[in-house]
Formats: sequence, C-alpha cells, structure tokens
Amino acid sequence: MPNRKRRAKIKFAFDTIDRNVLDNVSGGRITPRTQLDPVILQSVQELSKAIQSVGANISQAKQGSSQMMMQMMQSLMGGGKGK
Repeated sequence: MPNRKRRAKIKFAFDTIDRNVLDNVSGGRITPRTQLDPVILQSVQELSKAIQSVGANISQAKQGSSQMMMQMMQSLMGGGKGK
C-alpha cells in the first residue's frame, strides 16, 4: 500500500501537570470559585481605604483654598471701602 500515510512519532515528552493544579479540575474544566481569594479581598479593602484618604485630602485642600480666596476677596473689597 504505497498511499498509506505514516504517523509522525512524538519527539518530545509531555510535561507533567502538578497535582495541586489538578485538584480544582473536573470534567476538563476548572471549577469556578465561590468565594473571593482572601489576598485579593484584603488588597481591594486597602485600595478602598487609600482612595477614601486621597478624596478626603483633596476635599480639605479645596476647602482651605476656597477659604483663602474668600479672605483675600474680603480684604480687597474691605480695603477699597475704607479709603
């Protein structure tokens, strides 16, 4: 049979998959998580605190700037009336 195709021989071995990786596999698919990873949850909480802190600092800076502007306006207007 001259038209018969030959199968190519595998020239490399497959890598072994770590058993820990296979623990969450069933039916060829990775089992979905039902809870957040504690490390990710802690990171999100820390990020939230940092964002709140930045927002509070910006708010304080704007409020201080507005007060300074009002004082400057009052001194300019009050200084012009006294003359």
